[in-house]
Amino acid sequence: MKRAERFFSPKVSITVIISITILILVSAASYLDQIRATDMDTLISIKGHLKLVLYDQQGNVKDQRTIHNLITNAGFDGICEAVSGNYSGAYKYIALGNGTSAAASNNAALENEIARGSGTYSHTAGTKTFTITYSFGPGNGTWAISEAGVFNAASGGTLLCRQTFPVVNKGSADTLQITWTFTLS
Repeated sequence: MKRAERFFSPKVSITVIISITILILVSAASYLDQIRATDMDTLISIKGHLKLVLYDQQGNVKDQRTIHNLITNAGFDGICEAVSGNYSGAYKYIALGNGTSAAASNNAALENEIARGSGTYSHTAGTKTFTITYSFGPGNGTWAISEAGVFNAASGGTLLCRQTFPVVNKGSADTLQITWTFTLS
């Protein structure tokens, strides 16, 4: 009986319980790491930036800016709809305005839109990047531009993204090229 008492003594029992608990915790941590690694492989992120290049009538660059954009709540909904095949139009229309209120996730339109054009979509397989480009050419207005956005319709529509920036002054002979680049990761 002494041998059994030694094996089941409170000191030995606590040691065994602690050892089993540590083994369970280490196994659980390893399992959670596997789940996290799997989840990290399936996360999708989208980031965008806006590049504005203003050219004079000789083709010289007068102004050039790259600005990170904000994707709106409605824009995220539109991306989800596009992935499912249930969407109401391609996000290819670039709009300009002179609004100055900071971009916000609940924006549904530009603050004060003054022009919109149907951009060109471009994607190279395997790059996880696509662009939408449009040039507002000579004779296409003289503006002080301070906001831009991408829509899925020639008028109205859903605002995918919007950004404001310090004024870009487009003269009547100037060309303002807008390139919106989206990168998925």
